[in-house]
Amino acid sequence: MKDEYAHPRAGIEFDWLAVDPSGALAVLTSAGYGPVPKAVGEHVESVDAAVELVNTWPYVGDSISQPSDTGDYTDWRDLAARGFYAYDWKDSSGPYVRLAVPTAPLTVDDLTDEWIMQIVVLARFTVDFASAARLTLTDLDDETGGSCHT
Repeated sequence: MKDEYAHPRAGIEFDWLAVDPSGALAVLTSAGYGPVPKAVGEHVESVDAAVELVNTWPYVGDSISQPSDTGDYTDWRDLAARGFYAYDWKDSSGPYVRLAVPTAPLTVDDLTDEWIMQIVVLARFTVDFASAARLTLTDLDDETGGSCHT
């Protein structure tokens, strides 16, 4: 794995936010091993705080669960009900797999908090979350990685 995608806390869960070309928002959960963009990894504490805040937001819709296997996908369904596409790192080799789809997706235009907006745009994907059942970091915009004021 490239150094620019190194997990900031190998072996420990790390969740991060992203945006797609249409402005849709996603939360990616690393399962402790998934690669993380360098710009995101440089702002771990801010990203943690932003995800913690997002997890308190009210539901804006429902979620459509993706997995066909058994398991508890409550966390991902809750994120989708809050308007986020929800992805999780698959096993030890990836990719990030979409586990839940929001029925009322939020976009970056819905964000009123400038600080959250800065965290979300640290990772910009070139593919739309609505059509991407799987994500790899090769789907990231090469220009991802602006500044973050914490």
